[in-house]
Amino acid sequence: MLRRLALIGAAFALAAVLVQASPASATDPTIGNPCTSVGGYSTRNDNGNNTWCNGTTYQYPFYIMGSAAAPAQSSCSGYTAGAERWNTTIDNLEVCDGTTWQAIGNTSNTCGSPSGLSSTNVTSATLNTVYTSSAATITFSGCSGALSVSVTGASTAQIGVNGGAWSTSSAIYSGQTLQVRLTASGTANAELTATVTVASSSSTNWTVATGSGGSRIFLTNLAYSADLGDLSGADADCQAEANSAGYSGTWKAVLSDATTSAASRLTIVYLVVNAYDGSTVVTNSAAIRRIGTV
Repeated sequence: MLRRLALIGAAFALAAVLVQASPASATDPTIGNPCTSVGGYSTRNDNGNNTWCNGTTYQYPFYIMGSAAAPAQSSCSGYTAGAERWNTTIDNLEVCDGTTWQAIGNTSNTCGSPSGLSSTNVTSATLNTVYTSSAATITFSGCSGALSVSVTGASTAQIGVNGGAWSTSSAIYSGQTLQVRLTASGTANAELTATVTVASSSSTNWTVATGSGGSRIFLTNLAYSADLGDLSGADADCQAEANSAGYSGTWKAVLSDATTSAASRLTIVYLVVNAYDGSTVVTNSAAIRRIGTV
Protein backbone atom coordinates (compact mmCIF):
# COMPACT_ATOMS: atom_id res chain seq x y z
CA MET A 1 0.00 0.00 0.00
CA LEU A 2 2.76 2.45 0.87
CA ARG A 3 4.53 1.63 -2.38
CA ARG A 4 1.37 2.32 -4.39
CA LEU A 5 0.88 5.65 -2.68
CA ALA A 6 4.45 6.62 -3.44
CA LEU A 7 3.95 5.83 -7.12
CA ILE A 8 0.73 7.79 -7.19
CA GLY A 9 2.48 10.71 -5.53
CA ALA A 10 5.28 10.60 -8.10
CA ALA A 11 2.72 10.61 -10.88
CA PHE A 12 1.03 13.69 -9.45
CA ALA A 13 4.41 15.39 -9.10
CA LEU A 14 5.24 14.63 -12.74
CA ALA A 15 1.89 15.99 -13.88
CA ALA A 16 2.53 19.15 -11.91
CA VAL A 17 5.91 19.60 -13.62
CA LEU A 18 4.34 19.12 -17.04
CA VAL A 19 1.71 21.78 -16.35
CA GLN A 20 4.31 24.26 -15.16
CA ALA A 21 6.45 23.72 -18.27
CA SER A 22 3.79 25.33 -20.49
CA PRO A 23 3.04 28.70 -18.90
CA ALA A 24 2.36 30.20 -22.32
CA SER A 25 -0.91 28.30 -22.57
CA ALA A 26 -2.24 30.06 -19.49
CA THR A 27 -2.40 33.47 -21.22
CA ASP A 28 -3.65 34.83 -24.54
CA PRO A 29 -0.70 34.40 -26.97
CA THR A 30 -1.91 36.99 -29.49
CA ILE A 31 0.88 39.19 -30.87
CA GLY A 32 1.71 42.02 -28.46
CA ASN A 33 0.05 40.51 -25.43
CA PRO A 34 2.16 40.30 -22.25
CA CYS A 35 4.09 37.21 -21.21
CA THR A 36 6.91 36.37 -18.81
CA SER A 37 8.29 32.95 -19.79
CA VAL A 38 11.20 33.65 -22.15
CA GLY A 39 11.23 31.18 -25.03
CA GLY A 40 7.81 29.79 -24.24
CA TYR A 41 5.85 28.86 -27.35
CA SER A 42 2.09 29.19 -27.47
CA THR A 43 -0.10 26.20 -28.17
CA ARG A 44 -2.63 28.36 -30.02
CA ASN A 45 -2.12 29.70 -33.51
CA ASP A 46 -2.24 33.44 -34.15
CA ASN A 47 -2.88 34.25 -37.85
CA GLY A 48 -1.69 30.76 -38.72
CA ASN A 49 1.53 30.72 -36.67
CA ASN A 50 2.54 29.87 -33.13
CA THR A 51 3.82 32.83 -31.15
CA TRP A 52 6.94 33.08 -29.03
CA CYS A 53 7.46 34.87 -25.70
CA ASN A 54 10.46 37.22 -25.65
CA GLY A 55 10.06 37.83 -21.91
CA THR A 56 7.76 40.80 -22.33
CA THR A 57 5.29 40.20 -25.19
CA TYR A 58 4.33 37.48 -27.64
CA GLN A 59 5.96 37.83 -31.08
CA TYR A 60 6.19 35.79 -34.25
CA PRO A 61 9.24 33.52 -34.18
CA PHE A 62 9.47 33.64 -37.99
CA TYR A 63 6.41 34.48 -40.04
CA ILE A 64 6.14 33.17 -43.61
CA MET A 65 2.85 33.98 -45.30
CA GLY A 66 3.38 31.80 -48.34
CA SER A 67 2.55 33.47 -51.65
CA ALA A 68 0.31 36.30 -52.75
CA ALA A 69 -0.53 38.11 -55.96
CA ALA A 70 -0.36 41.83 -55.24
CA PRO A 71 1.07 45.10 -56.61
CA ALA A 72 4.63 45.92 -55.62
CA GLN A 73 5.01 47.89 -52.39
CA SER A 74 1.40 47.31 -51.37
CA SER A 75 0.30 47.84 -47.78
CA CYS A 76 1.18 45.21 -45.18
CA SER A 77 -1.20 46.64 -42.59
CA GLY A 78 -2.25 43.93 -40.17
CA TYR A 79 1.05 42.05 -40.32
CA THR A 80 4.01 42.39 -38.05
CA ALA A 81 7.24 43.96 -39.30
CA GLY A 82 9.50 41.18 -40.52
CA ALA A 83 6.75 39.03 -42.01
CA GLU A 84 7.70 37.59 -45.40
CA ARG A 85 5.86 36.43 -48.50
CA TRP A 86 6.48 35.48 -52.12
CA ASN A 87 4.77 37.94 -54.47
CA THR A 88 3.78 36.11 -57.64
CA THR A 89 3.01 39.40 -59.42
CA ILE A 90 6.63 40.56 -59.39
CA ASP A 91 8.17 37.10 -58.81
CA ASN A 92 10.07 38.28 -55.79
CA LEU A 93 10.41 37.73 -52.05
CA GLU A 94 9.03 40.60 -49.96
CA VAL A 95 9.31 41.61 -46.29
CA CYS A 96 6.91 43.81 -44.31
CA ASP A 97 8.64 46.91 -42.97
CA GLY A 98 5.66 47.72 -40.78
CA THR A 99 3.93 49.76 -43.48
CA THR A 100 4.51 48.28 -46.95
CA TRP A 101 5.83 45.10 -48.52
CA GLN A 102 9.41 45.67 -49.71
CA ALA A 103 11.25 43.46 -52.20
CA ILE A 104 14.35 41.93 -50.61
CA GLY A 105 15.93 40.16 -53.54
CA ASN A 106 15.87 40.10 -57.33
CA THR A 107 15.49 36.99 -59.40
CA SER A 108 17.36 38.82 -62.17
CA ASN A 109 19.75 41.77 -62.15
CA THR A 110 19.35 42.79 -65.80
CA CYS A 111 16.42 45.11 -66.46
CA GLY A 112 15.28 46.02 -69.94
CA SER A 113 14.77 49.60 -71.08
CA PRO A 114 11.66 51.18 -69.52
CA SER A 115 8.77 52.22 -71.75
CA GLY A 116 5.80 54.52 -71.26
CA LEU A 117 7.91 57.50 -70.20
CA SER A 118 5.98 60.33 -71.84
CA SER A 119 3.60 63.15 -70.89
CA THR A 120 1.72 65.86 -72.78
CA ASN A 121 3.30 69.30 -72.46
CA VAL A 122 1.27 72.22 -71.09
CA THR A 123 0.81 75.43 -73.08
CA SER A 124 -0.89 78.74 -72.24
CA ALA A 125 -0.45 77.97 -68.55
CA THR A 126 -1.74 80.37 -65.93
CA LEU A 127 1.04 82.19 -64.10
CA ASN A 128 2.29 80.76 -60.78
CA THR A 129 -0.05 77.77 -60.99
CA VAL A 130 0.83 74.15 -60.13
CA TYR A 131 0.39 71.74 -63.04
CA THR A 132 0.47 67.93 -62.81
CA SER A 133 1.05 65.59 -65.72
CA SER A 134 -1.22 62.67 -66.50
CA ALA A 135 -0.20 59.33 -64.98
CA ALA A 136 2.16 57.34 -67.23
CA THR A 137 2.47 53.58 -66.66
CA ILE A 138 6.13 52.55 -66.71
CA THR A 139 6.93 49.00 -67.80
CA PHE A 140 10.15 47.05 -68.21
CA SER A 141 11.16 43.40 -68.30
CA GLY A 142 14.06 41.16 -67.41
CA CYS A 143 14.07 41.87 -63.67
CA SER A 144 11.70 41.92 -60.73
CA GLY A 145 13.30 44.74 -58.75
CA ALA A 146 12.75 48.48 -58.89
CA LEU A 147 14.50 51.06 -61.08
CA SER A 148 15.61 54.46 -59.88
CA VAL A 149 13.68 57.51 -61.07
CA SER A 150 14.51 61.19 -60.58
CA VAL A 151 13.63 64.66 -61.85
CA THR A 152 15.79 67.70 -62.55
CA GLY A 153 15.28 71.07 -64.22
CA ALA A 154 12.72 73.52 -62.82
CA SER A 155 13.25 74.18 -59.12
CA THR A 156 9.65 73.21 -58.31
CA ALA A 157 9.68 69.97 -60.34
CA GLN A 158 8.71 66.79 -58.44
CA ILE A 159 7.69 63.22 -59.25
CA GLY A 160 5.11 60.91 -57.70
CA VAL A 161 5.21 57.11 -58.04
CA ASN A 162 1.95 55.14 -57.97
CA GLY A 163 0.09 58.00 -56.27
CA GLY A 164 2.65 58.24 -53.46
CA ALA A 165 4.40 61.21 -51.90
CA TRP A 166 6.02 63.86 -54.10
CA SER A 167 9.82 63.97 -54.20
CA THR A 168 12.74 64.55 -56.57
CA SER A 169 13.92 60.91 -56.55
CA SER A 170 12.35 57.53 -55.88
CA ALA A 171 12.16 53.93 -57.11
CA ILE A 172 9.61 52.45 -59.49
CA TYR A 173 8.53 48.89 -60.26
CA SER A 174 7.28 47.73 -63.62
CA GLY A 175 3.56 48.42 -63.92
CA GLN A 176 3.56 51.38 -61.54
CA THR A 177 2.51 54.88 -62.58
CA LEU A 178 4.63 58.01 -62.71
CA GLN A 179 3.53 61.65 -62.59
CA VAL A 180 5.37 64.96 -62.72
CA ARG A 181 4.36 68.34 -61.33
CA LEU A 182 5.79 71.87 -61.27
CA THR A 183 4.70 75.46 -60.75
CA ALA A 184 4.35 77.56 -63.91
CA SER A 185 6.50 80.65 -64.27
CA GLY A 186 5.32 83.99 -62.96
CA THR A 187 6.34 85.55 -66.28
CA ALA A 188 4.36 85.55 -69.51
CA ASN A 189 5.65 83.57 -72.48
CA ALA A 190 8.06 81.57 -70.31
CA GLU A 191 8.69 77.83 -70.43
CA LEU A 192 9.85 75.62 -67.54
CA THR A 193 11.18 72.09 -68.06
CA ALA A 194 11.18 68.99 -65.86
CA THR A 195 13.58 66.28 -67.02
CA VAL A 196 12.55 62.84 -65.76
CA THR A 197 15.12 60.03 -65.82
CA VAL A 198 14.47 56.33 -65.19
CA ALA A 199 17.39 53.98 -64.52
CA SER A 200 19.91 56.69 -65.46
CA SER A 201 19.44 55.80 -69.11
CA SER A 202 15.96 56.77 -70.26
CA SER A 203 14.78 60.34 -69.90
CA THR A 204 12.10 62.68 -71.19
CA ASN A 205 11.30 66.38 -70.87
CA TRP A 206 7.95 67.71 -69.70
CA THR A 207 7.37 71.42 -70.26
CA VAL A 208 4.91 73.98 -68.89
CA ALA A 209 4.73 77.23 -70.88
CA THR A 210 2.82 80.33 -69.82
CA GLY A 211 0.70 82.31 -72.27
CA SER A 212 2.08 85.14 -74.36
CA GLY A 213 1.83 88.68 -73.02
CA GLY A 214 -0.58 91.18 -74.54
CA SER A 215 -0.04 94.88 -73.96
CA ARG A 216 3.33 96.16 -72.78
CA ILE A 217 3.91 98.94 -70.28
CA PHE A 218 6.89 100.88 -68.92
CA LEU A 219 7.68 103.83 -66.70
CA THR A 220 9.39 106.81 -68.32
CA ASN A 221 12.92 107.62 -67.22
CA LEU A 222 12.35 111.37 -67.44
CA ALA A 223 10.22 113.46 -65.11
CA TYR A 224 7.60 115.68 -66.76
CA SER A 225 5.75 118.81 -65.64
CA ALA A 226 1.98 118.98 -65.57
CA ASP A 227 1.98 120.95 -68.85
CA LEU A 228 2.32 118.16 -71.42
CA GLY A 229 0.53 120.02 -74.22
CA ASP A 230 -2.66 117.89 -74.05
CA LEU A 231 -2.92 114.10 -74.49
CA SER A 232 -1.25 114.11 -77.89
CA GLY A 233 1.80 115.81 -76.38
CA ALA A 234 1.96 113.18 -73.63
CA ASP A 235 1.70 110.43 -76.24
CA ALA A 236 4.57 112.00 -78.20
CA ASP A 237 6.80 112.03 -75.10
CA CYS A 238 5.89 108.40 -74.38
CA GLN A 239 6.66 107.33 -77.97
CA ALA A 240 10.01 109.13 -77.91
CA GLU A 241 11.11 107.29 -74.77
CA ALA A 242 9.93 103.95 -76.19
CA ASN A 243 11.96 104.55 -79.36
CA SER A 244 15.01 105.46 -77.28
CA ALA A 245 14.68 102.24 -75.28
CA GLY A 246 14.29 100.15 -78.44
CA TYR A 247 10.65 99.22 -77.83
CA SER A 248 8.83 98.68 -81.13
CA GLY A 249 5.23 99.61 -81.84
CA THR A 250 2.94 102.53 -81.08
CA TRP A 251 2.92 103.82 -77.51
CA LYS A 252 0.47 106.04 -75.66
CA ALA A 253 0.51 107.61 -72.23
CA VAL A 254 -1.86 106.12 -69.65
CA LEU A 255 -3.58 109.47 -69.10
CA SER A 256 -7.01 111.06 -69.36
CA ASP A 257 -8.36 114.60 -69.57
CA ALA A 258 -11.64 116.31 -68.79
CA THR A 259 -13.46 114.76 -71.75
CA THR A 260 -11.59 111.50 -72.58
CA SER A 261 -10.81 108.65 -70.21
CA ALA A 262 -7.71 106.55 -70.51
CA ALA A 263 -9.85 103.40 -70.86
CA SER A 264 -11.67 104.80 -73.91
CA ARG A 265 -8.50 105.79 -75.79
CA LEU A 266 -6.34 102.75 -74.97
CA THR A 267 -6.76 99.17 -76.17
CA ILE A 268 -5.42 96.95 -73.39
CA VAL A 269 -4.77 93.26 -74.06
CA TYR A 270 -4.09 91.08 -71.06
CA LEU A 271 -1.64 89.87 -69.79
CA VAL A 272 -0.05 93.33 -69.40
CA VAL A 273 3.70 92.80 -69.17
CA ASN A 274 6.72 94.93 -68.38
CA ALA A 275 8.32 95.97 -71.66
CA TYR A 276 11.76 95.76 -70.06
CA ASP A 277 11.85 92.16 -68.79
CA GLY A 278 8.56 90.53 -69.79
CA SER A 279 7.36 90.10 -66.20
CA THR A 280 3.63 90.29 -65.66
CA VAL A 281 2.27 93.60 -64.36
CA VAL A 282 -1.46 92.79 -64.29
CA THR A 283 -3.50 89.81 -65.48
CA ASN A 284 -6.95 91.34 -65.96
CA SER A 285 -8.95 94.56 -65.81
CA ALA A 286 -9.88 94.03 -62.16
CA ALA A 287 -6.18 93.85 -61.29
CA ILE A 288 -5.29 97.00 -63.22
CA ARG A 289 -8.05 98.95 -61.46
CA ARG A 290 -6.35 98.18 -58.17
CA ILE A 291 -3.31 100.03 -59.51
CA GLY A 292 -5.25 102.99 -60.84
CA THR A 293 -8.39 103.86 -62.80
CA VAL A 294 -7.96 103.59 -66.55
